[in-house]
Amino acid sequence: MEKLRIGQMAALNFVSVQTLRHYEEIGLLVPDEVDGATGYRYYDIRQSARLDMIQYLKAMGMSLNQIKEQLDKQDLEVIKHLLTEHRGWLEKQMAEYRLKHQAVQRCLHNFERYASARTRGGHSLHSCRTVAFFVMMGALIFISTIWPPTRRFCGN
Repeated sequence: MEKLRIGQMAALNFVSVQTLRHYEEIGLLVPDEVDGATGYRYYDIRQSARLDMIQYLKAMGMSLNQIKEQLDKQDLEVIKHLLTEHRGWLEKQMAEYRLKHQAVQRCLHNFERYASARTRGGHSLHSCRTVAFFVMMGALIFISTIWPPTRRFCGN
C-alpha cells in the first residue's frame, strides 16, 4: 500500500503538519514509518480513521491526554461511557447557559426600561442615567464571569 507523506496526510484530513508533528510527539498518532536518512514521516491511509476519531473526540471537548488514554485502551465500552458522561456534562452546561442568557436578557430589558423612563417623565435625567449605568455595570460584571467560555470535559 502506498504511504502518505506528512503533508499529504495533513491535507487529506484537514489538519496542519504541525498538528501531526504534535500528535507524534505526545504519542497520539505516530507515523507508520520514518525514513532514517531523510526524517520524512510516512502514514498509512488506514491511520486516517484514528485521526478522524481524534478530531471527533477533540471537538467533543476531550483533552488530547484523555483521547490518547482511551484510544490506547481500544475499549469501545469505555469510549461509549465517556461520551455518555460528556453528554450529561453538555446538558448541564446548556442549562447553565440558558440561565445566563435569561439573566442577560433581564439586564437588557431593565436597561431599556430605565433608559426610556426619561421620555415618560417622572424621573430626572440624572437618576435615569445613574440607574442605567448601574444596570449596565452589573451586566458587564456578570458577563465577565462567563466570558470567555472555557473548554472543559466532564468538569476537568
